[in-house]
Amino acid sequence: MLSYLHAAEDANVRAMVLVAPVSSWARTFDKSGFKETSVFKGLGLKFIEDAKKYDLKEYAKHIRVPTMIVQGGKDTVVKKADVEKFVYLLGCKKKFVIFPKADHDFHNDEETARKLEREYFNEDWEKVQKLALNWFKENLL
Repeated sequence: MLSYLHAAEDANVRAMVLVAPVSSWARTFDKSGFKETSVFKGLGLKFIEDAKKYDLKEYAKHIRVPTMIVQGGKDTVVKKADVEKFVYLLGCKKKFVIFPKADHDFHNDEETARKLEREYFNEDWEKVQKLALNWFKENLL
């Protein structure tokens, strides 16, 4: 979230890659309140309540740097529809890549998620890293 808030306002940002970006805190965290998931563990309720004050989709309209968005097709934390709307609103060169089998943390399945709970190292994550590197080379060099 902070990366694209910053990119919308800072001319020094020249390219960006976002992985499963939250574009609607209100939709990510429903009326039942803060969901203590492994993804957001440690952020705390105050962070979530403050984050809900920002209209993140409005910021998307002001991003002018080449932006690649990567999303897991089985992400249950960040809703695909929210990311698609965010991508649509971007006012820049953009690329949207979905990894059909990946969840929010880019684990391919529950067994992998358990094994790699503290690590981001699997086939899909390696692909994300290569995509990001190529995106930056293409847009910065």
